[in-house]
Amino acid sequence: MFMRNIFNSQFKYYYLLGLFVFITTAIFSVGFHHPDEYFQILEFASYKLGNTPSNSLAWEFADRIRPTLQPTIAFLALKLFNTIGLINPFTISLILRLITALLAWLVISKISHLLLNQFKTTIAQTVFVFSCFFLWYVPYTFVRFSSENYSALFFLLGIYILLKQTNSNQNILLPWFLIGVMFGCSFYFRFQMAFAILGVGIWLVFFYKISLKKITALTIAFLIICIANTCIDTWFYNEFVITPWRYFASNIIDNKASNWGVTPCWFYITGFLQQAAPPLSLALLLFIIVGILQNKTHFFSIAFLVFIIGHSIIGHKEMRFMYPIIIIANYLAALGVDYITQKSIKPKLLKLLFKTILLVNLFMLLYRCFVPAQEQVLYYNYIYDIAQKNKINLIGDRNNFNNILGSPVYFLKSNNVRNYVANSDEDVLNIINTNKFDSVYVMSTYLNSPLKLKYKGYKTTTEYSFYPNWIKHFNINNWQSRTDMFEIYKIKIQL
Repeated sequence: MFMRNIFNSQFKYYYLLGLFVFITTAIFSVGFHHPDEYFQILEFASYKLGNTPSNSLAWEFADRIRPTLQPTIAFLALKLFNTIGLINPFTISLILRLITALLAWLVISKISHLLLNQFKTTIAQTVFVFSCFFLWYVPYTFVRFSSENYSALFFLLGIYILLKQTNSNQNILLPWFLIGVMFGCSFYFRFQMAFAILGVGIWLVFFYKISLKKITALTIAFLIICIANTCIDTWFYNEFVITPWRYFASNIIDNKASNWGVTPCWFYITGFLQQAAPPLSLALLLFIIVGILQNKTHFFSIAFLVFIIGHSIIGHKEMRFMYPIIIIANYLAALGVDYITQKSIKPKLLKLLFKTILLVNLFMLLYRCFVPAQEQVLYYNYIYDIAQKNKINLIGDRNNFNNILGSPVYFLKSNNVRNYVANSDEDVLNIINTNKFDSVYVMSTYLNSPLKLKYKGYKTTTEYSFYPNWIKHFNINNWQSRTDMFEIYKIKIQL
């Protein structure tokens, strides 16, 4: 049985609970972590379906620098769902997250189980399996239908096959061909994975001493995937295009990436320490460093370092760029734990550290499992649901409702919604009176809205808000000013 070794493992309950956590997170983690996850995948797919105009897409479309493998997968999925009568974009998004969560759980389960025998202590094995499923940012990251996630999963699939081959005496070329296929797909999900693939290539050539036949099979497969994706990109953009070159020319040679900010080379270290929840982040970083120092020639160490160094050289940096190597980092951290526990370095201090880490991680895990990734999407969902029954009129204060995510939204919007913009209460009344509306919905910002929404002869009711009323009375450290807080009201003629 394909999963028999997982369910017979001493960590089978970790794997089963991990599946539950991944599925739970997929259900509740509505929306996206970064706009690219939505605008450069689902809106691209919506364009290919004829629903999103090309001039409303992200600039990467006009510059032809976005690889279209994942948007094409999304396009085919949307075509299939539409064929069977499923058109609700929020249900479709949920299904994509669930499929992603199941694939991620399967890949991580298989590779984590395969790597267990590389640890000498049970505590290191436990730390590794635990971190693969319950480290607070892992489920949240691996249920995303994002390029970071899918590039990581296909890279790990390639590594899984590679591990099986390096532990085997069989001289078969097919697995090496499949490794090339997986690495090629990983590259076309996200071009930056070239750094990790290069790291593995360095290990294969200089440490594993790979044979010419095997490296040829791997390279041919990689090139076939590149050719196939060039065909996909050409079909998607309706012109011949080599997206890896255009991406390199645009972001590196023309330095367009720097328009989104430039940070120092140590950004990923300080960013991780700040964002991965200290003291958890500090402990993880120390374990990773120890793991690398004690395993300098391990292919994960080399791939990790090449990936980090490559990204650190580039001026524009974001922490999400590191997401594809999360599992590699977890493995290296577990190697660090393995070394420290063998040396019995301050066991009482280590025990206290683990208890503190677990407590911090528990709170962060619960938060990331149940809180939406992007709460604004919930407002789109609410409007979409009520517009399924009847056409509605929606007024946004100072901004069109379809632009609250930063760019025009087409995939999530309903054709039964007529949108208006009001900068004052007078504008609201003019819209109502001019069009002779009996009722309208108003999307208003909770703070600094120009609308009072109190009109003689009309009744105003609050219809939806993600944030409960009681939480609005607490503004510790002025958190509300840094949060997009919206409310949807209904204004109706009072008879």
